[in-house]
Amino acid sequence: YPEEVNRLAAGLPLADEPSTPPESIHCIRQWQKQGGPCLLGETEKPKARLLVWGDSHALMMADVIDQQGAANQIEVVFAAEAGIAPVPNTFPAGRGPKALPVSETVEKWLANESVEGVLFIAKWPMYLYGRNDGKVDRLLSTTENKATLPKDAIRHFNDHFGPLVRQLKSRGIKVWVMRTVAYQPRRVPETLAQIARRGKDLNLLALPVSVHRKKDKPTNDVLDSALANTDVRMLDPIPFFVDNSGTYLMAKNRNGLYSDDNHLSAYGASLLAPMIDEVFKELVK
Repeated sequence: YPEEVNRLAAGLPLADEPSTPPESIHCIRQWQKQGGPCLLGETEKPKARLLVWGDSHALMMADVIDQQGAANQIEVVFAAEAGIAPVPNTFPAGRGPKALPVSETVEKWLANESVEGVLFIAKWPMYLYGRNDGKVDRLLSTTENKATLPKDAIRHFNDHFGPLVRQLKSRGIKVWVMRTVAYQPRRVPETLAQIARRGKDLNLLALPVSVHRKKDKPTNDVLDSALANTDVRMLDPIPFFVDNSGTYLMAKNRNGLYSDDNHLSAYGASLLAPMIDEVFKELVK
């Protein structure tokens, strides 16, 4: 196939675009082995400190967070573990209580350290409503109740995430929560390669943003309800991927924006730099 088709199929960016996360990245389970949390941004003489707590959707943002942290002289304590929500005292149904130490590790760190802000980034729909294919192995569960229905997971989210945020706010800590990036209807790299092979516009199969908004509304309603009256800043990534016609893009500037159907590519994450930059600027106001 032509080089462009192979590049898109592999999810690779153009040569002059960001492509790799920081080499020093390590997940929460590795904190003890690595001698502490993963540190990004400005680690020598920071103006402030931000905790980023999340799952693989946080990991996909590591590069842009590192860059913007350095640019704004902010130290970032990066707490991420794929497949585990940043919600204390809960675990994904399919993993069982053995996953509890992940959030406990971050909670213990927070109890003994000072930060000016916390940013939560996660694949929220998966923990509240299940996977796209209908599997419920990631629904938020507790030791008292293994969730099998969204209503159970939503109850656990309200019981544990809301109180966590309110506790942080009571300590004078600023809190941001990033809404989930929209799920694409199909895996993006392979889709773009097939479209490019036919010489068509790379966004041929991209959906109107209104379709994504409708699908995301139940999750966003749960987030907004759990965090009502907390003065938490909600970050919305969707506008950064919408063109003038109202299409939610799969590709921009010949670069795929996703590495599958829900994780951003390095280039896609780089488009959120202005949003992350605002977080750091608000942190030191």
